[in-house]
Amino acid sequence: MKRYSADKKSKKYSHFVFGIVSLIDFIIPDVPSDVRELIDKESFEVQTAIWETKTNNECLRSTIYLKKCSLRLGC
Repeated sequence: MKRYSADKKSKKYSHFVFGIVSLIDFIIPDVPSDVRELIDKESFEVQTAIWETKTNNECLRSTIYLKKCSLRLGC
């Protein structure tokens, strides 16, 4: 008759528990979907604001350049 030591049983049990916990961790998302949507929306708004700022700065630079050119040419 084979006798199992407590270590072998506890190792099997710990591997089983680790597998179940890993499976549950994989199935359940870390961030709820409504929070993920808010994060994505905020990120989009930030990117839009950055793009608008860059566009406005480029327009301002071109306007200043045109004014300098017209002053030099006397237009």
